[in-house]
Amino acid sequence: MKTNTIKWLVALIAVVAVALTDSVRAQVAITMPANSQISGNPQGQAYEDAELLAQAFLLHDTDHYVASLWAYNNNTGVSLEMNMVLDNNLFITNLWINNTNIPLPNPLAGIPAPTTGFQNVSIQIMAMDKYGAPAAQGQFYTNYLAQGSLVTMSMTPQFPSVAIQLQRGLDQSSMTVSINDPNGYGWSYDPSTGLLTISIFDPTTTDINYTVTDGSGGLLAHGPLPFFQSLPGYGTSTNSVFDLHNDGNVVILPFEQNGYNYIHDMHFDSCVVRDGQPLSAKVVCITGIGYRNLQLFSYNLNGGSVEVRNWSATGTMDLVPIQSSTDGYGNTTVITVNPVDRVVVTLLPGTNTPASIFLYAGWY
Repeated sequence: MKTNTIKWLVALIAVVAVALTDSVRAQVAITMPANSQISGNPQGQAYEDAELLAQAFLLHDTDHYVASLWAYNNNTGVSLEMNMVLDNNLFITNLWINNTNIPLPNPLAGIPAPTTGFQNVSIQIMAMDKYGAPAAQGQFYTNYLAQGSLVTMSMTPQFPSVAIQLQRGLDQSSMTVSINDPNGYGWSYDPSTGLLTISIFDPTTTDINYTVTDGSGGLLAHGPLPFFQSLPGYGTSTNSVFDLHNDGNVVILPFEQNGYNYIHDMHFDSCVVRDGQPLSAKVVCITGIGYRNLQLFSYNLNGGSVEVRNWSATGTMDLVPIQSSTDGYGNTTVITVNPVDRVVVTLLPGTNTPASIFLYAGWY
């Protein structure tokens, strides 16, 4: 190795070491169109179809890579941000440390690090085509990255967005879209065409299913996500999915494992009898509470009331004692005095209650 090159590398490592005293922290932001929504659904994983992955990898020809490294030193309490551009042979051609460009006389074969290494390291790398479109991405995490350590990561291809054909003119604000992938996704709906567009962020599996429901929990569409479909919206054109509703518009609301559930855009489309007279109401069955105190929050009930009854296989369902309070905005909070497991909740509108409300149910 030439003497000038050795001197340059020593100087570069010194710059990296000094940069560790900079307390600038890095943040990553993901943006979606204004009419899109971002969600996450921590369900399980399934399989990875290698042929489907190969089809995705061939969507873009990798021209170069962009990478970011974040490190945090527990002993000194300072952080480091390093941004890099790599050529197609994985040589670093451009380098920035804490937003300062570091001139490179020659491409670097790998990440420059001080003799003390880096602590609490997070690295993200993206393969890009010549037009600047992402082709694949990978992540790497370690508590300690020693000088000269191998940085090994698995690259996931960028899957194309998928269009699902739904009815036209639906209310996007009352729709719920979920998929069985924990890394998140974005979606948007065009009421003029009825197309629901779903974009997956860093999928952990190719076996991805989607579910679309309306505000009352009614099923609009579900099925496997049809990657690489021949026509936009083709994914649901041949399947007639089931959409089941309970008589009396009774809603079954089971508690999820995280101990809560909710319904939005809920209408008073049930009927109950009080003193021999039929009244408009909404009746909701809540299950899986596990003999805990139940908390209900109804947004904008405005003068309405909430009744909670213990479910019983025989005889009359007795009212459960509750503590109820209403804030200045007309939102009502109800807490059961005693633990419950399966209950029937009746919401009765007031004179100023809007046509639809939001109901949250959780443990207390």
